[in-house]
Parts: sequence; C-alpha cells; structure tokens
Amino acid sequence: MDTIRDGLRSVNPIAIGMPPKRFANIRSDFVAAVKASGLAPMKIESKAALSPEWRQLFARLSGRRASLGLSRLGHYASAKGIQPEGVNDEIIDGLMAAVREGSLHQNPKALHRQMTLIWNEAARDPELSLKPVTVPSFRGPPKRVDLSLLPRSFVEDRDSYLSWCAVTDPFAMDARSRPLAARTAKPGSNPCRRNGLGQKRDKARRHPISR
Repeated sequence: MDTIRDGLRSVNPIAIGMPPKRFANIRSDFVAAVKASGLAPMKIESKAALSPEWRQLFARLSGRRASLGLSRLGHYASAKGIQPEGVNDEIIDGLMAAVREGSLHQNPKALHRQMTLIWNEAARDPELSLKPVTVPSFRGPPKRVDLSLLPRSFVEDRDSYLSWCAVTDPFAMDARSRPLAARTAKPGSNPCRRNGLGQKRDKARRHPISR
C-alpha cells in the first residue's frame, strides 16, 4: 500500500485531464476492491460508531478543527473500547499503522503530526483529563556542515568575509558600498547565498565595463 500511495501522490489529475473528484473516486474504489479481495489487511475502524465517552468529548471540544482533526482517532478508539483518557503514544501509533496498512491516505506523516498537535491542544484543559502525546517530527537530518569539521583556514576566510560584509574598514579598496544588516552579517547566517546579487552589483560599481 505504501508503494501505491506514493505513486498516486505523484499524480496530478488535472495534468492528465481527469477531474479531481473522479480521481478521488478511483482511489476510494481501489481501497474497496482491496478490502473485498482480502489482498491486504483493512483494519481502519473509521466507520465504527463513537462511544458515549467520545461523543461527550467532542461535545465539549470547541471548534471545527478539533472535531475534524480527532474524528479518525475517536472512531478508532471507540472500536477498540478505548476511552479518551486512555489515549497515549501506543494508541496513536496503532492508529497510524492501520492508516498506512489499510488506506491510501495521501500524507500519513502530516496526519500523524496534525492529529497529535490538536490532541495536545485539547489536553491542556485540565477538566478533560487527557494525557498529552508525543508530536512526531519528520524533518530530515540537518544539511549544514558542523563548523568544527571544517579547516581553520575556512573559518578564517569566513570571518574575513563577514568583516567585509559589515564594512569594518570603509576605506578599503574593496569595501562594500554599505554594510549588511547586523542580523545577516553574523556567524550562522548565509550572506553568500542571500546577498549574491548585491555582491555582483558592488563589483559592477567597482569595475565598470568599458565600451
């Protein structure tokens, strides 16, 4: 299901001349066919009726966002006989495993994160007696290289460049026309990327093209 979900996610129905509604119907029909064939386990209890405890919780929650964001969790927990006070990370993980195995949800990671954020918002109300859950982070590893891994000469060149950006010596032959903002010209920022165009303009002023 993961492979099929990823493939369908890359399809733009409008680009292939298909109305989005029809594409959604095809996805739904496919899931129904898989469920009927028994080729893959379909464990989503999204059609289960809400238990009285969950109906009471939704009645106390304010806003459409909470009702929609926690609806899937409410039906799943009701089918499992789990009351709102019993929801924890294990229950959330079980629901998300069922979503991945038994549905073609376009973005399970976004669903997981959004659902836990909304749940924790509700858990801030002490009268509801809800336990907060872990909000997952699906960010990849940082792409920046740790400064300690770079040679000393590179660090010195960086410091010299930042000094040039700050125009510490306005009378230098290659001084900028004006300094960069303090927030930009500091270690950890990327003035090389942000101000490449400005550098080109400065160089053009210092070295005009002769005709």
